[in-house]
Amino acid sequence: CLTAGFGVALSILAALLIGLAVGAINGGIIAFARVSPFVTTLGSMYIIRGMTLVITKGQAFWGLPPEFARIGTGYLLGVPIPVIIMLTIYLAGVVLLRFFVFGRHVLAVGGDEEAARLCGIPVKGVKMMTYALCGMLSAAAGVILAGRLGSAQPSVGDGYELIAIAATVIGGTSLTGGKGTIMGTLLGAVILGIVGNALNLWGVASFYQTVIIGSIVLAAVLSDRLRKRGRD
Repeated sequence: CLTAGFGVALSILAALLIGLAVGAINGGIIAFARVSPFVTTLGSMYIIRGMTLVITKGQAFWGLPPEFARIGTGYLLGVPIPVIIMLTIYLAGVVLLRFFVFGRHVLAVGGDEEAARLCGIPVKGVKMMTYALCGMLSAAAGVILAGRLGSAQPSVGDGYELIAIAATVIGGTSLTGGKGTIMGTLLGAVILGIVGNALNLWGVASFYQTVIIGSIVLAAVLSDRLRKRGRD
């Protein structure tokens, strides 16, 4: 949209709406067709990546407007704009989960889907809305990343799904559901950022970093399983 001259605001809105639509489609498949969430999201990820490569022909788009690049590189009162956006989203997530009915429904469905259904919670609707929200936030992350790089590159996000999983697991979220907090995820992301920067400063090659992050995720999952066995 930017290269076609639709303007920054309209282009960002289009990206967010596309992310919202993709998330809603994933949520619908998971909720109504009862397909595994992992399989659904993994499949859609490869579909979107493939479509992106087809549309862009594998080429990056350069020369984005300065006002768009400011989203990823600018400062507001001395604070990087991406940090402000991140903290705002995390704060909104905390408020949503703690003080809104929808947030309580999300926690209930994540904890025990059958019990939530018996309590009268519209489980399928909650799932669709949750996945739609996740899709929109993923699109927002893509917008910020494009602004930071100053270009739209179709393959720049490869492997980020592992980092997202790692941040949530390290932050205390259980992959089996029923446990996890927004602030814990923020802490997990901060820890991963510190680890990544330390590895870069030590000159560790990028492919070794992937091995290390994968090992951290595995260790966190095993630790969660051992704690659950101990409580049982």
